[in-house]
This record gives sequence, structure tokens and C-alpha cells, in this order.
Amino acid sequence: MKRIKQGKWALAEFYSEVSMSLNLALTKVDMDNHGSGNPSAMIEYANREAVRTFILGLNSKYTSGTLYSHNPKDLETAYAIVSPIYHDNEKLKFGVLQYNQQRQYNASQYQNSSRRHYEEPQWYRPNVQVQYNQTAPRQHHQPIHEIRKSQ
Repeated sequence: MKRIKQGKWALAEFYSEVSMSLNLALTKVDMDNHGSGNPSAMIEYANREAVRTFILGLNSKYTSGTLYSHNPKDLETAYAIVSPIYHDNEKLKFGVLQYNQQRQYNASQYQNSSRRHYEEPQWYRPNVQVQYNQTAPRQHHQPIHEIRKSQ
């Protein structure tokens, strides 16, 4: 029983696993002490170990600490105390997750809309090759100041 941890289980699943383990331990105590007088010490020990396993096996240290401070007497009480705390934390995590996803979506929408309105200019580069006619004679041009003098 002591090795049970919440891991990826939901709180109800984790509680169910610890509860089944406790029931197996109690059944064994009952069978071993069927003819003897007082199995109450073993039953009390099994109940304490189930509560301890439940508290220490929780994923959230905050929830575990809060539950420990309430000092529950049995597994059902421990589950009743921790259930609203756990579900409030899950709602909070879900709300934060939704908020972050909405922010990322809004940021990507802003980036996409700004890209639509402004795009980097792409320079026009025609695929034209300039060829010079080598058979034509080169003309000699007069400088501008000589042309003015001749007029």
C-alpha cells in the first residue's frame, strides 16, 4: 500500500486504488484474526497507513500539506477534505492554460494581420539579358560644355 502514488491518475482513481488496497489489508486482518479476540489495533494501523499513503502519494505538495494539517482520521474523511481543494486547483490550472492559449492565439493573429498589411518589398528583377551590337560603330559624344560653345 505504501508504494501507491497518484502519478497520472485523477484524484478519484487514486483514492479508489488506495481504498482497494485498504480493503484488501482489512480483509487479511479479519481472516487472520477470525478466531482471536482483538484485531482492532491492526485495523487502526491499516487505516492510518491508508491515510498516510493517500496524503504522501498526492502529486500536489500544496494539497498534500493542506490535507496533512487537517489530520484526517480515515481515508473517506481525507478524500472529502482534499476533493474540493484538488478540483479548485484543476479549475485554476485549466483557466490559466486557457488564458495562455488565448494570448498565444491573439499574438499569432496580430502577427498574421500585420504581415498581411505590410510585406517586405520584392525587387523586380526581369530576366532580360542586355546584348551589345558589336558591328555598329561607337559614336563619339561631345562634352556638354563644348556643345554650348559651338552654339
